[in-house]
Amino acid sequence: MKNLNIKDIDTSILNEFQSRDLSNLIKVNEDFNKFYPSNVFLAVSEDAPINCYEYTYIGTTYKNLNFSIRYSEHKKKYTIYCEDLRKFQNVTTYTRREIEKKTKEPQNIGVLNLKKIISWFEYYVEIYKELEKADRNNADLKNAFLDSIKDLPVIWDYDKKGGEIVKNGIVFEFKIEETYVRQIVKLDYKVPNTLEAFFKLAENKY
Repeated sequence: MKNLNIKDIDTSILNEFQSRDLSNLIKVNEDFNKFYPSNVFLAVSEDAPINCYEYTYIGTTYKNLNFSIRYSEHKKKYTIYCEDLRKFQNVTTYTRREIEKKTKEPQNIGVLNLKKIISWFEYYVEIYKELEKADRNNADLKNAFLDSIKDLPVIWDYDKKGGEIVKNGIVFEFKIEETYVRQIVKLDYKVPNTLEAFFKLAENKY
């Protein structure tokens, strides 16, 4: 996916519906620009023509983080969101929501001003830092586990996110989840279902 600034493309190739949709977004962007710089972008698949874009959005940056801006005509409200919160691979949606709950959310923006805009930026900067910390901690734990098994005879699953080690009838299974490594130890003796086999197992003679 590539993001094209509306300033750099020929909008004459867009159809009537696309032009109308874009005009509304440009108007919102102009209002936002009175207080903080932003631009209109088209998200286009790598090999697709410009008039087959996936979606449009208003984007800006603050403290090296990427933000999107939307306006609901129905609710008469602006919404600011930090798109970089989506990039973390070692935290779950639940983790993000819990961090958001602990962080005081600013008031909704009905009428724009710089103070309100910055307060939302700072709100997400705080959340980003907490997510970054959680992501790093979880990544370190998973990497430490992977390092501990690097020289062992692991039978990996097809997706390389889990596997097992089998030794002397004992199986160690693991699965690398988003936030931790799930680990299970179980017995895998293949013996007859007889009383004799039971006594041998009980006396550790297998």
